[in-house]
Amino acid sequence: ASLQESMKKHRMPAALITSNASRFYLTQFKSSAGFLVIFQDAAYFLTDFRYYEAAKKQVSGAKVLLADKKM
Repeated sequence: ASLQESMKKHRMPAALITSNASRFYLTQFKSSAGFLVIFQDAAYFLTDFRYYEAAKKQVSGAKVLLADKKM
């Protein structure tokens, strides 16, 4: 079962993934910065300008967003 399916089953509304290893496991994208926010029906990978373009091309299963100082 996918993480989102498990979240629905256990009524878990969201997960915040900050660990480099866990982000890589879930996205197959290696980076030293960023985080992954997963909801039952959507997922977002937030990263800084160094990884943004590469992440947009390589990350699947999550919308890639550019994190800035205002976030």
